[in-house]
Amino acid sequence: MLQLPQNWSKQEKIDRANMVIDCLGLDKCRDTIIGDQYMRGVSGGERKRVSIGHELLTNPSVILLDEPTSGLDSTTALKLMHTLRMLASGGRSIVTSIHQPSSRLYQQCDKLLLLAEGKTVYYGDAHVAPHWFARYGQPVPFGVSTSDHILDIACGDLPGYGAAESREIRISMVQRFTERTVGTGRSGILPADLGSDAVLGAQEAVRGRLALNASLSRDNSSAQASAPPVLRGESAKSLRRVGEVELGDGAGMGIGSVAETDMLEGGDGGTSGDSTGTSTAHTAGTMGKHVVDSDAIGIEIGDDGVADQQDTGADQKDEEEHTGPEGKVWGASWIDQVRYLSSRSVKTRRFSALSWQRVCETVIVGVLSGLFWFQLGATTLTPQVALDLGGVLFFEMLFLSFTALFQAIFNYPSEFSMVVKERQSGMYRLSAYYISRSLSDLPMDCLLPTILSIIIYFMAGLRLEPGAFFSNWWAVLLSVLIAQSAGLLIGASLKNVKNCLAVATVSMLIFMLVGGFYVRSMPVWIGWLKYCSFIYWGWNLLLKIEFSGRDMDPSACNGIDPCGVAASGTFPIDVNEPVTKEVCILISMLIFLRLVTYHVLNVKTTFKQKSG
Repeated sequence: MLQLPQNWSKQEKIDRANMVIDCLGLDKCRDTIIGDQYMRGVSGGERKRVSIGHELLTNPSVILLDEPTSGLDSTTALKLMHTLRMLASGGRSIVTSIHQPSSRLYQQCDKLLLLAEGKTVYYGDAHVAPHWFARYGQPVPFGVSTSDHILDIACGDLPGYGAAESREIRISMVQRFTERTVGTGRSGILPADLGSDAVLGAQEAVRGRLALNASLSRDNSSAQASAPPVLRGESAKSLRRVGEVELGDGAGMGIGSVAETDMLEGGDGGTSGDSTGTSTAHTAGTMGKHVVDSDAIGIEIGDDGVADQQDTGADQKDEEEHTGPEGKVWGASWIDQVRYLSSRSVKTRRFSALSWQRVCETVIVGVLSGLFWFQLGATTLTPQVALDLGGVLFFEMLFLSFTALFQAIFNYPSEFSMVVKERQSGMYRLSAYYISRSLSDLPMDCLLPTILSIIIYFMAGLRLEPGAFFSNWWAVLLSVLIAQSAGLLIGASLKNVKNCLAVATVSMLIFMLVGGFYVRSMPVWIGWLKYCSFIYWGWNLLLKIEFSGRDMDPSACNGIDPCGVAASGTFPIDVNEPVTKEVCILISMLIFLRLVTYHVLNVKTTFKQKSG
C-alpha cells in the first residue's frame, strides 16, 4: 500500500501483491507472521523470499543480493536460487554473492571467473573448469565438489599440500591461464577448447542441471502458471523447448540458455563472443558472484536476508509516480501512511508488548505490592502511615517507569535498519512513521500500567474517591509516557544496545535518588538535579492527589491545629497546593522529549545523496 503509486486503486495494489506471492511460491504462508527471535514465524527460506518479494512489488530492473543463501540448508538454498533464475528470465538483472556454494548451486552457473589476490585463475565455461584444472595436474579429488576444490586452489590452501607448495600451485595456475593459447575470446574457456571429453562432460552437466531445474519447476508449476508474463519469465522473444522445459533467448526460466540447447544438440556452445543470456559465477576467495545481466536500479539483501533498495528504478508508471523521499509524490497520503503503519506496528509489537510473561509479571508484582501495603490507607492516618502510603505511591510510579523506559530503548535500535531502508526508498514520511508508532504504542503501553495501578490502588486502600482514583491513574500514565519517551530518545540516539542500557541505568538511578523519597536534604550545588527528574514531579503530583485536604489522627498531631497532612510536615511539599505546576511541567517534559526524539530520528534516517 505504501510502495506502489498513489493513483493505483486498493484492489490494484492487492492484485500486485498477490501476483508476487504466487510467483515466489509464498501462498502457503500468506497468512503467517514473519516472526522474530521471540515468536516463530515463516522459515528462513520463506523469509528471504518475502524480502525479495517486498522489493519486486515495484518491478525493479536490477536486484543485488548479498549472500541470500547463508543460513539455509542446501535444498532451500537451491530452491531460492532457482526462483532468482526464474525472475532473471523476466528481463531483470540479478547479481548475487554466494558463500560456500554446494555442488548443485555450482551447476546453476554458466560462466566462472575465479580470482586469487586480484589475478585471474580461470575464466570460461563453469562446466569445463574441472577439465582445465585436471589438464594441469589439479583434478577434482574423489568426493570433493568442484566449488570447494577451485576455492582451495584460489585460497592457496590445498589439502595434502603444505602452505608453500599450495601457494606455488596457485601461482602456477595463474601463470597457466595467463599464457593460455585457447579460450582467448570474450567467452573465455569453452568446452570445444579442451577436447571431446570436456564437451561430453559439459553436456552431461547441462543435462543434470536441466533435469534438476525441471523438477524444481514442476514443484512451482502452479505458482508459475498463475504468475503474469513479466514475473513468469515469458517475453515477446520466442521460446525454445528442450524436453519438458521452456528456454527463452535469455536465461529461459533460469533453467538453461540457448548455448546449453546447442550443446545438447551436439554443438560446442560457440567458440567466440558471449553466449546470450548466460550467467557468470564470479568467485574470489570464499565468495561467488552469480551475475545475470545489468541495468537500472539496485536492491541488496544482507546476511540477515533484509533487502536494501539502492535506487528507485521500476517500470515507467512506477518511476513517474513513486519518486522517493526527494520527490513530491508518495505512494499513499499522509493519513493512509499513518493508518497502514499503525496497523503494522500493532501486529508486530502485540506479541512482545502484551505477552503472557509481561501480563503475569504485572499481576504478580501488583498483588505482592497490595499485600505488603494491604489496606494501609483504610487505617487511622498517622505520620508513619502517611509515609508508608507515600512509599507505595513512589514504588508504583518507579516500577512502571523503569519498565517502560527499558522496554522502549529496544524499539528503535531493532528497527533502525528497516526505517532507513524504507525511508530511502520513499515509502513514507518520517512524521507518519513517528505518529503511527506513538499512537499504536499508546494502548499497549498503557494497558499493563492500568492493571497494576488498579490492583495496588484498591488493595492498598488508597483514597476511595472517583476523582482521586482517576487522577492517580492519569498521573501514573503520564509518568510512564515520559519514561517511555526518555527510553525512545536514548534508543534513537545510541544504536548500540549495551550503551543504551548503560545510559538508561545511570539516568534512572539519578532521577530516582533525587526524586525526594530517599534523600530530602541535598547540597545546594547539586540539589537542582531534582527539578530535572520527572520522578520528583510525578511523586509530588501523586502525593497531592492522595493527601490534599486530608486530616490526620489528632493524637498524632502533638497539638497542631488544624491537624492535616500538610501542617504536619510529613512531606517536604505542601500537599494542599494545586497540582497545576506539576501537571504543566510533566506535560512539557513529555512534549520536549518527543520532539527531541523526532529530531534525532530525522537526522539519523536522512541521507543526502552525494552529487557528482
